[in-house]
Parts: sequence; structure tokens; C-alpha cells
Amino acid sequence: MDDITRDQAFIVAVLYKYYTEHLNAGMSPKQANDFKDSHTLHDDYFCDKDKATFLDNLKVLFDKDYVDGEWDGTKINDVRVSEKGFDAVDTNLLSK
Repeated sequence: MDDITRDQAFIVAVLYKYYTEHLNAGMSPKQANDFKDSHTLHDDYFCDKDKATFLDNLKVLFDKDYVDGEWDGTKINDVRVSEKGFDAVDTNLLSK
């Protein structure tokens, strides 16, 4: 995660946290990793963050393959933590 900012890494870590919470609540992996679109993600999990900054950071994470989804030109739909995102969080958590 050396190629992203601390704020961007925080987003990936929080998504990972909610993914594991969803799994523990009985959701399937696919359901647990479904964070809807970037606007819903902000409203549901990051409403304490400036929306424009959050959306910019999420777009960087999408461009650098830490999150997957479908870019429609204005927002990311079907936001999910990517394999790269999972690997980065696992590696950083285990190395501490």
C-alpha cells in the first residue's frame, strides 16, 4: 500500500473490516463484499468524511485496482474490495 495515501489506505482497511463483519453475520462472501455504489458507500460508512474528497480517494483506489467496480463517468457502481485490496490489507496487518 505504498502507492496510496494514508486516507486511501484507511478506506481499504475499513471496507475490509465491514467485509469481515458481514461474513461473521452470516452473509456470503459475495454479499459481504457488495458496497453498492460510491455515493451509497459514502453515506453508509464514511458520512463523517468530506464527500468530494472521499469520492476522489475512492476513484484513485479504483484506478490502482484496490477496489473493483464499474466506472460510469460520475461514480463507481458495484464497489467491491479487489484481490489486490485484500492482499494489501492482509500483508499490512500481518506485518505489524
